Order: sequence, then structure tokens, then C-alpha cells
Amino acid sequence: MLPTDLKEKFDLIHAAANLFLHNFGPQFTKTPEGHIETDIIGASSIAGTLILRETVKDLDKYTPGTAILSEVYDDQNEVLKFVTGVALTFGVNLMEHKKKKHNFEKIIDSHQPLITPLEMTRILEPKLVKACNDNNLSTDYGAFVAGLTAGKLIGVAIEYGMLDSNVSNELLTYYVIAGSKTVPYPFHNDN
Repeated sequence: MLPTDLKEKFDLIHAAANLFLHNFGPQFTKTPEGHIETDIIGASSIAGTLILRETVKDLDKYTPGTAILSEVYDDQNEVLKFVTGVALTFGVNLMEHKKKKHNFEKIIDSHQPLITPLEMTRILEPKLVKACNDNNLSTDYGAFVAGLTAGKLIGVAIEYGMLDSNVSNELLTYYVIAGSKTVPYPFHNDN
């Protein structure tokens, strides 16, 4: 179960998200101009991973990459509602996509990440934990920090015409859900 005192902790969540945001861009994808889809997918995937870690405490006994079914729907919904609500404060309406009819699989297929989500979570999880720790924030809030980071990346993508809100929201939703159902590598904090 994820924490519910988000209003009280918002300033810390926001500060940790700003710190975590510095891990994305060209240095993350190792490309000259970066790859916004990979960035959004990375932040979304780690949000899902942390939902799964909160729900299933003995993940290390499973093989990384294995799909696992658990009771994560409520937590997925809470993180996605949080990101959608905060995005509105940035002037980004992620609910706009609900009005459009689209092919979910086609969107996902045409916006593949440069790094596998499983590898991204291995790279990003220690960095997210550090961002939380540096802001005196328990990692119980990590899914919200990662979700807010994804929301900020989506805002940039939309503002600069890299992606529209439909594609951005589909990437966010799909990879939060996928991350919360995919066994990550065992956590090792290298910081």
C-alpha cells in the first residue's frame, strides 16, 4: 500500500522529482539529442517497479523480467491520478487523450525505448532512491516521485512538439502498468 499523505509531502516529492529528472536526457540514452520516449518510459517503468516492490515483498525469489500478477491496481490508479492532477498544474491535460479513438498497440510499437524497461529500472532505481534520500523522503513515495518525473518529461515533450498528449499518456499508462507487473532485478544501491 502506497502512502496517502501526498499533500503534506508534496514539496519533498517535487524536490525529489526535480533531482531525479537530472538523470534523463542525452546522458541517459547516450545519444546526442536524447530520446524523450525512452525518458518517459524509464520514469514510468520505475514508478511501476516501486508499486510492485511495495506490493510483493519477496521479489528477489523470482527471475527478473518475469510477469507477476498481484494486487496492484489501486496503487497504479493512485499514481496515475496523482500524475494527471499535477500535470494539470503545469498546463498539461493528460485526460485529453480519452476523447480520441486510437490504436494503443500502434502507439506503443511506434515509440519504442532505446533501452529495455528492465534495464532502465536497474539503472534508475538507485538514482531514484538517492533522490528520495537526499530530500529526506522515504522511498515509499518513490512511485510518486518517478510518476511526477514522467509528468514533467511529458510536459516538455508536449510543449516542444516532440509528442502529443495522446502518445505521452499512453506511454505513461502502459509502462506504469507493465512495470508493476514485471519482476525487476534485485535492488543494489551503488550510490
